[in-house]
Amino acid sequence: KADEDDEEEKDEEAAEGGGDENKEKKVKQEEGEETAAAEGEEGEGEKKKVSGKKRKRVPHGKIGFESLAKIVGQRWKELPPEELEKYKKRAEEDMKRYRKEMEAYVQKQREGLEQSREHLEKLVDEETKKRYFGDASSGV
Repeated sequence: KADEDDEEEKDEEAAEGGGDENKEKKVKQEEGEETAAAEGEEGEGEKKKVSGKKRKRVPHGKIGFESLAKIVGQRWKELPPEELEKYKKRAEEDMKRYRKEMEAYVQKQREGLEQSREHLEKLVDEETKKRYFGDASSGV
């Protein structure tokens, strides 16, 4: 009877078009259906990552990032020294501006923190300070 079952299975496989390859395709197809069902549950805008590989984007027909980077790099190399000096000077001036603005920003942040600390100290009375911090709170 087991032989008959094996033959029926082989007949079914033959009718489907083959052996192990079709089984693999069928398994992959079923996995794809499960993934599609899971994606449907998440919502239309969200995609579930099925494998560990990063999904590649569909090219839009314009220049790719790598090609663009190569072209820009080549143009910088071909730039005459006088023109290159002009851009270096601009970059230096911009860096000075950035550092000045960053220094002002950091100072403003420090002042804000100091004001917050002073405000919080005013809110907490002396007894509470003694209870939680002991006598060492006077140096805070």
